[in-house]
Amino acid sequence: MHRRSCLSTVFRAPLAATSVPPLSAGSGSRACAAFVAAILLVAAFLAPTGSSQAQVITEPPALAPGTLYRLAFVTSGTTNATSTDIAVYDAFVQATAGTVPELAALGTTWQAIGSTDTVDAITHTGTDSGVGSTVPIYLLNGTLLAANGADLWDGSIPVKFNISQSATTLPDDYWQWTGTLANGFKDGFLALGGGGQSTIGRTNDLNGFWVQWDNWIQTDGSTNGLHAISAVLAIPNVDSCAVGSGAGTGCSPHGGPVVRGGVQATFDNVVTPGTFTAEACEVPADDVEDLSGPFCGLNPGALTFGLPTDPVLFWDLDFDGTFTGEITLTFGYGDAQLASGFNTENFAIYHDEGGGLVSIDTSIDSVAKTVTVQVSSLSPFVLGKAAVGVPLLPVSTLFVFVGAIAMLLTVALIYKKAD
Repeated sequence: MHRRSCLSTVFRAPLAATSVPPLSAGSGSRACAAFVAAILLVAAFLAPTGSSQAQVITEPPALAPGTLYRLAFVTSGTTNATSTDIAVYDAFVQATAGTVPELAALGTTWQAIGSTDTVDAITHTGTDSGVGSTVPIYLLNGTLLAANGADLWDGSIPVKFNISQSATTLPDDYWQWTGTLANGFKDGFLALGGGGQSTIGRTNDLNGFWVQWDNWIQTDGSTNGLHAISAVLAIPNVDSCAVGSGAGTGCSPHGGPVVRGGVQATFDNVVTPGTFTAEACEVPADDVEDLSGPFCGLNPGALTFGLPTDPVLFWDLDFDGTFTGEITLTFGYGDAQLASGFNTENFAIYHDEGGGLVSIDTSIDSVAKTVTVQVSSLSPFVLGKAAVGVPLLPVSTLFVFVGAIAMLLTVALIYKKAD
């Protein structure tokens, strides 16, 4: 009878094993078992621990401050593909992202890279047009997946699409429901929720197989993972400076208001010294409606007032010391292009004072290309267009107007009596 050696037992046993594989009885077997246990104990100590050692990278180090980009991952958890509603798959990847603190902190929207009978993945994810199709896409280990939307759907990717929401590397032959062709469009009757089978992708490949490898039965209880992609994000552009105590102290991060995006803060009175921090954001005017943010703590696509500069300028300000009185803030718009026909006298800074963004009194210097406001709190700020209401008439003009109306009424009464 063939007897297994201790070494064969060790090499057949998985490194993650927590118990010794069973061996036949006998003193030799007991010695071998002890040897195997010792080897497995050392292996378990030295082996990588997976997600506990993975670093979730949400800001790719290769990108400069202010750069727009997107993130993507593969869910390690699985689900079925019986629904015809893409929102069901979106909800699954959104919930998956929510389990990872680094991803939850982004406050962004996640979508499934999938197609149903009524929507194509390339359209659903905004990788066919708009700003979402022009920015690079990174995996959560910091590697570049695609230079832009067209690159994602050209039939090849530079790295395996195999990084999970926790930045761990998923094994080869891990499948994802897609319902999608390699070009981003739905795979006919193999779309998600089609009622029979659905297209699947796999983690092995650097070609179109990442999204269109085979098809699998979706009605027999089978579950697979999903690909997820974020909304457009921006690398934070943050600068800070120290503010000492006393009256009239302050500082000027981002080069101060002499440059576009710079700001100067002057405090009435600083009680406790601290750090003044300014995150400056710029968004191309044509892309604002397509962005859900967050950009400097704001959702650009939800803004309802006019945005007269290109790029649109946002700031998110904070001070960790204490102060009394107000803060005078001067923002620079510098070389930002102005909307055609826009008069700089109609600039306004919008500030969240606790009930949403509102326009506050703004002083404009069109020569220095700055705007100045006084506030008692810090939050996101936006350079926008002042709301134009019905102009008030001077009192003298009002008297003339009322007098003219009275004369017309008098003449009308005289003619009526004459008749």
